[in-house]
Amino acid sequence: MDSLGVELKKARMRKGLSLEEVSGITRIPIRRLIDIEGDDFSSMDSLFLYRSFAKQFAQCVNLERSTLDSALEIAARQIPEALIPGQDP
Repeated sequence: MDSLGVELKKARMRKGLSLEEVSGITRIPIRRLIDIEGDDFSSMDSLFLYRSFAKQFAQCVNLERSTLDSALEIAARQIPEALIPGQDP
């Protein structure tokens, strides 16, 4: 199976949507959509934010829930948990 970003991009292309259209529908900034499709986790502030954006993106492009869930688990392992204010890194 491809990465979540690749799966989302393929689903978006099959549906004939541009990133601008997905952004307009989901209200997710284009930069974040590009990062998600490119599997670039460095800009994600938290795992919660990534999961939320990925789920909205998947719903917009009709990506199957089973594909989303398994790919999210793999991607989630690559995003560090957000620190609590005052917590040392």
